[in-house]
Amino acid sequence: YDEGGQLSERVRRNPYSVILFDEIEKVSPPTNKRYVLFYRIRNSDQYLQTAIEYAKKKGAVLLLISAWIDPTITIFAIRNWRNVIFRPAIGPEQFLCAIRNAVAVFTPSFHGCVFSIIFHKQFFSPKCSSWNSRIENLLAETGLKSQLLLPKESASNTDINWTKVDEALAAMRQRGHNFLDEALNPLMQQA
Repeated sequence: YDEGGQLSERVRRNPYSVILFDEIEKVSPPTNKRYVLFYRIRNSDQYLQTAIEYAKKKGAVLLLISAWIDPTITIFAIRNWRNVIFRPAIGPEQFLCAIRNAVAVFTPSFHGCVFSIIFHKQFFSPKCSSWNSRIENLLAETGLKSQLLLPKESASNTDINWTKVDEALAAMRQRGHNFLDEALNPLMQQA
């Protein structure tokens, strides 16, 4: 828009290449304290104790974000108020900012894993084959299967080789671009 239609033209020609991360730069972190993020969706509470122990080892509090307000999790947050900050129902910009500023992320969410990878954040996800095959496929393709945790398993401090992960992501992006080019070029020729 500000570039006289240049961005619009680039988006029209390459619609899968634009993500506006500069918007999250404007968002303040959810807390001034050092934190480990636990994004709670579905029944992932069995990983909560692992996340708290990891946060303690890192000298951080646990920032608990929940997709819904649940009495069990609210009581948990109140009982552990010294070590837990509870933020129910945050928006997309705050969610991305929370991931970007976290020491580490515990998430059963595919998108939580994706953004942890994009921001090069240490992260862990529960190994529950019944509902997270997309996560398992992504982690297998990027060499990050070690980030999957079984219930009550402790989270390791293994460093992630982000260079290898970025190389794998570049190859995945290229395959995606090739697929979209093949699918969209005939349509773009008609326009």
